[in-house]
Amino acid sequence: MAALAGWYNVLRTATYGLLWAFTVIVLGLASYRVHYTTDLTHSYEPIIVELICSAILAIVGIPILFFLVAKGHLVVELVSVFILWVFFLVGSVDVTNDILPGDRYCDYKHIGGENECDIVTTLLAFSWMSWSLLTIVGVLALMQWAKLRGAPAAGTYTSEKRAAPVGAPADVSASAA
Repeated sequence: MAALAGWYNVLRTATYGLLWAFTVIVLGLASYRVHYTTDLTHSYEPIIVELICSAILAIVGIPILFFLVAKGHLVVELVSVFILWVFFLVGSVDVTNDILPGDRYCDYKHIGGENECDIVTTLLAFSWMSWSLLTIVGVLALMQWAKLRGAPAAGTYTSEKRAAPVGAPADVSASAA
């Protein structure tokens, strides 16, 4: 079982690395989008700025989460992942709602051109992939937490002998020997 606990940490660490790369891409695409819309219309889309903030928090926070995985601070890690998870969920849902509804999908007047359609669609894809990786990391952390805190499931075999519950009859084979 100890080897399995190590696999949770390896999987989480690898997923954090991929998540960091995805959030760097989200930061770049969202920054480009804000720069483009500010130059074009002298305004910006607030939800894109929210994705920039989410990406910055993730880029700064993921190295800290690496440290937390190594030190075993699961509760702090779970809370941090949940906060990032909510931020990316809100950003991804709002960008999806703004871009994908029917005839407005890649409406060049609304988005700004064919290249901008590709940029926003890619931003949308990477923001959802970042949210998905945060979901995977959260599930892996919850599995680790359950393994470390939980008791064996009913009916499972363990090689170590456990003390009998209070009031249970004594082991007959131990008293006969």
